[in-house]
Amino acid sequence: MSDRLTGEVALSAFETLPPRWRYVLWHTEMLGARPAALAAELGMTANGVAALAVRAREGLRQAFLQAHVPAARAENCRSLRRRLGSWTRGKVTARQGRAVSAHLAGCPKRHRVAAVLETVNGGQQRRCARAGRRLRLLRSASPGRPAPRSRRRAGRRTTPRTTTA
Repeated sequence: MSDRLTGEVALSAFETLPPRWRYVLWHTEMLGARPAALAAELGMTANGVAALAVRAREGLRQAFLQAHVPAARAENCRSLRRRLGSWTRGKVTARQGRAVSAHLAGCPKRHRVAAVLETVNGGQQRRCARAGRRLRLLRSASPGRPAPRSRRRAGRRTTPRTTTA
């Protein structure tokens, strides 16, 4: 039951992302495409696609947390509500962070929500690691799919360089 609810929250968070982020996440995370394979299609370099994927993953993490924040009635809580996911991930400016912290100090309801988000954020990191391992296993077990490649590049030094005097 919990996995299904988490999946529904993750899907709703995914749907809030910009289309380009969704595209890159879907192709890199779910279909196993490499950034170089998407580069020409997106009119970017492979490094650009990789950087976009990093931003998209962080955006999904923040959106997932934001999906756990209930609606707020008071105007000052509504403005804070929009920043709680980013604040939990440490992705707000110093000024915004001070404003959020000050509000939380005087608002027990949002303080409880922030505590829940901290818990979800900690669990999210563990779930993401498990999901990544499962996804790699599924991809390697799929018929017609090559086994996952090692991240180690050919010709890369494994011993430190020595200098001669």
